[in-house]
Amino acid sequence: EAATAHLQLPSIQPTDYETDNDFAPLYQYLLTGDLTGNQTIDRKTVLIADQYLIEEGYLYKCVLPRGKQRRIQPYFKVLCIPRRFRTQVLTTFHDFLGHFKNPRLFLSLKARVFFPDMWKLSETYHRTCDLCLRFKSYPNMTRAELVPPPVPKPWTVLSLDHVSLSRK
Repeated sequence: EAATAHLQLPSIQPTDYETDNDFAPLYQYLLTGDLTGNQTIDRKTVLIADQYLIEEGYLYKCVLPRGKQRRIQPYFKVLCIPRRFRTQVLTTFHDFLGHFKNPRLFLSLKARVFFPDMWKLSETYHRTCDLCLRFKSYPNMTRAELVPPPVPKPWTVLSLDHVSLSRK
């Protein structure tokens, strides 16, 4: 909690959810109970609606902690991020965490926010980060094969290095 206090998440408004392609049908359904009329979208909305809730205009996804324990555990809620704020959230987390690779970036995101295709978007963001591309080494990347220049026969090529020594 103390570490996330420094993270500046975007200021999301209820209108952002209403105009977002991913969350608009779900947000409308949770607020008013109205469906879109598109059977495919409505079926998906009704099936996943019990995993979401709206508090003070914000849309949250309810997530159960994973584990092998067989006791009742409380759920926690993560903020749903509309499409127009996703790059800003990815930038904030990636920069704040010290430009970690995708597994650690994704796990940090997953604990606090939610949006569809989060793994794929965080992977794409990490692979296109300017600082990561310039300063990090990736041992699994393929490299060009080194080809040494041909060695000439002895005494066919002579070279001299000219060094100017200053006399002081």
